[in-house]
Amino acid sequence: MSYQFACSRLQDACCIESDFIRLSHVPENNLLMNILVSAKQSSLTHKLLVHPQLQQALTLLLLIILAKTSGYFYLTWTEIAMICGFAFVIEHLMILIKQKHIRFVSYSALSTAMGITLMMTATQLWMYCVVISLGLWQKQFLVISDNSVTRHFFNPSNFALLMGLLLFYDSAHIVIGQLQHSVWLACIVISFAVLILIRVERWLIPLVFILAYLGFQYCLVVQFDPVVLFEDIYRRFYSVSLTVFVLFMMTDPRT
Repeated sequence: MSYQFACSRLQDACCIESDFIRLSHVPENNLLMNILVSAKQSSLTHKLLVHPQLQQALTLLLLIILAKTSGYFYLTWTEIAMICGFAFVIEHLMILIKQKHIRFVSYSALSTAMGITLMMTATQLWMYCVVISLGLWQKQFLVISDNSVTRHFFNPSNFALLMGLLLFYDSAHIVIGQLQHSVWLACIVISFAVLILIRVERWLIPLVFILAYLGFQYCLVVQFDPVVLFEDIYRRFYSVSLTVFVLFMMTDPRT
């Protein structure tokens, strides 16, 4: 009896010790889990705040604010919000159709929408929605795969502008004066653009475009038209809206 009693007491002690160990680890595990979750959330927040697409969208929003206060912007804030909201929803709907799920938040639709409002004017609000939808469609579905990396051919804003001119020739027009021609506005645009271009390593594209544009204009226009001076050519870059086009909309993608 004493041996059985001793075994029973030993078994109870082992159970109590096991329960104590298990219970003592619960708070530690919960604490570790909370730390991991907090770190993951903090990392996610950090990525969202410093994401290049978000940075570009915020920069374009700042330019729209400057255009509304210091320039000539044709759309109201309500119309801008409606266009941006439509672009945001339609792109994520396309992502859902294409990938069957949405794993990330895409800010490129906002950049596309704000870029179109800066560079194009149309008589009807639905025209903006049509051209933006076409630009985002080609971004999602007109792509090429290279080593498991999917790239689209055209910048969605450029494609949308092209579609606007083709489909709504009499109602949609390219505008380059909404940001006026102020030197201080140009400095702001160039400063923000340089930050983004260096970060995403796309500075070579606008540089090549500017040099090629000036070279072709000089060889094909200035040399054959005595009325046109080279000064007339490079003065076009004094336009802040053209600077926005070259630095923000010409740099995507690298294909």
